[in-house]
Amino acid sequence: MANATLAPGQMLGKYKVTSHIASGAMGMVYRARDTKLNRDVALKVLFPHLTSDPNLMRRFQREAQTIAQLDHPNIVALYDTDHADGYHYIAMQFIDGASLGSRLRQGGPRPSVRDTLEIARQVGGALAYAHTRGLVHRDVKPDNILCSKDGRYYLTDFSIVQLADGTHLTQTFASLGTPAYMSPEQGQGNKVIDHRSDIYSFGVVLYELLAGTPPFEATTPIGVVMKHINEPPPPLNKRRPDLPADLRRFIEKALAKKPSDRHQSASDLVRGAEQLLASGSAVKPNEEHRLRWLLAGVAAILLAVSGVVTMALLATRSDSPAVATATLIAATTATAAPASSGTASATAPPTDAPAVAPTAAAATPTALAPAAATETAMSTSTQVALPSETPRPTRTRLPSATPLPTLTETPSVTPTPAASRTPTRTPPPTV
Repeated sequence: MANATLAPGQMLGKYKVTSHIASGAMGMVYRARDTKLNRDVALKVLFPHLTSDPNLMRRFQREAQTIAQLDHPNIVALYDTDHADGYHYIAMQFIDGASLGSRLRQGGPRPSVRDTLEIARQVGGALAYAHTRGLVHRDVKPDNILCSKDGRYYLTDFSIVQLADGTHLTQTFASLGTPAYMSPEQGQGNKVIDHRSDIYSFGVVLYELLAGTPPFEATTPIGVVMKHINEPPPPLNKRRPDLPADLRRFIEKALAKKPSDRHQSASDLVRGAEQLLASGSAVKPNEEHRLRWLLAGVAAILLAVSGVVTMALLATRSDSPAVATATLIAATTATAAPASSGTASATAPPTDAPAVAPTAAAATPTALAPAAATETAMSTSTQVALPSETPRPTRTRLPSATPLPTLTETPSVTPTPAASRTPTRTPPPTV
């Protein structure tokens, strides 16, 4: 008995096989040359065991006749069906390009948002055309969407098509859909499936194009089917937070569990895609998402700059004891003086400069050292810009018990009176 494997150069009727393209549920697909019309075709050769039932073959011929009547720029055209040398085959329009499924499996970049909406517009238009003629595809998936090199997308493989009256033409020898893209009602085994099942399956395709994976995955096909029936799809914004909300709603509506909650026709879906393309809002990143990232970046920059400035100030303080002393005096004075007091009598003497009588201060040379250091530090503090968190030292009139020299542009220390009990005291250095 003949098998479906053909060698390059082998003739099948008027078609000359040139190369193998793919394998499907019903047979093998080859690229072939129509020797009479001098054009390339996609030749689908049925598995021999599927052709042994005459009733089945009659239904297949009816299906081929139905699909051959479809004439849409985004549906792969069916040219011919015949048999020769023990093979039954279908000759279809050859598309010079890969399928969406093969592109996704190759791991390349995902289609852009604009490309996804363009696929929704073109393939959705093909579905709308088939639905108005009473056909339900039942197996919409990336492998059945072909991409030509000129940027056009084609819906193909109506091999398990169902007529609107519920007649399922090839259910005897074809799978009833692909679990990853199967609608809930299809997974439940409903005998009559309407056009909204195709809308759900196409919504799964669009979800995968944007998210990178289908909404539901499991270790077994039945596990995937049960998720389609019982579980809501994972929110698209969890996988693509950059997508605008109106685009997410557009996809999620197609994935509603109840057919009555979906787009009610493929034409409605096409109009939604066209509106999103025309508005331009769907092809722009989510502005709220971008703003969050922008603010996070600005905050990180400011944090880094403040850290550098803080380290520089700390290094400056550690190198200048006078600045550190002035900062300490200023902080102590500011703490001791209430904000509401503006007089010297309301200001307590700082702890670093205890009040002593002038005669006691002149008693020993060491008694003047703190005062001199204080005057020097305070003079220096008027010339050094301190950070905003450290108040600048003010020229506060100290209590009369501890008189200090008046600060000038070039401060200096007044020599000790001659009546001092220690006449040999060395005057403090001039600052």
